[in-house]
Amino acid sequence: MPANLYGGFAIFGTSVQMTHGINPRASQQNTYAGVTGVEHIDLGGRGRTTEVRGILTGTTLGNLVFNRTVLESYHDGVARYFWDSAGYGWRNVLMGPPRYPGGYRRNGTVGFWLPYEVALQHLSQT
Repeated sequence: MPANLYGGFAIFGTSVQMTHGINPRASQQNTYAGVTGVEHIDLGGRGRTTEVRGILTGTTLGNLVFNRTVLESYHDGVARYFWDSAGYGWRNVLMGPPRYPGGYRRNGTVGFWLPYEVALQHLSQT
């Protein structure tokens, strides 16, 4: 079962954490003169969101920059298939811009690493 894939590729690096949420439903409320009460119209669901946190790594700084560039290249407005950490597949998912809290870090034995966060917008409920 595939896991942590976006568009069929493992772009999320290591130590991946995913948090799912449901977006609020759209609705419309109307009131009319002379009528007591409020009319409520449900306009349907507005998809989900997934917050992804992980670490990009590289044995050299150049290798890490390449991995960062690959991650950023998927912020292109194209909805793709997404497999989460549990291996569940989601259709029509857009990637937002990655954020890099803390910046580049270096470890003498591992090389370079970069923590990141990115929001995924599910355009449909499933």
